[in-house]
Amino acid sequence: MHIRQAHPSDARSISQLLAQLGYPEMNEKMAEEKIKIHATEGYHLLVAEIELQVVGFIALHWFELMHWQSKMGRIIAFCVDENFRSRGVGKQLLDAK
Repeated sequence: MHIRQAHPSDARSISQLLAQLGYPEMNEKMAEEKIKIHATEGYHLLVAEIELQVVGFIALHWFELMHWQSKMGRIIAFCVDENFRSRGVGKQLLDAK
């Protein structure tokens, strides 16, 4: 398994994963725009690949809080393909963040 930064070419795979989460309206073009946004400061989007197939992703957002001295992050989206669940993909994505 390989964990890497998402690329616009991953849009189709990510839109298919989002459909598994219940968001079928997120088409490939929309997913490509989201990938570009997540390449900017404060965001991070990683994908997990097995044999060059994207089988999962994790999207993160880092932000400042008024009462906190460093940035805080949160997972804003996370999905593993239903055909690859219970194989440790999600754990590796979480560990890679």
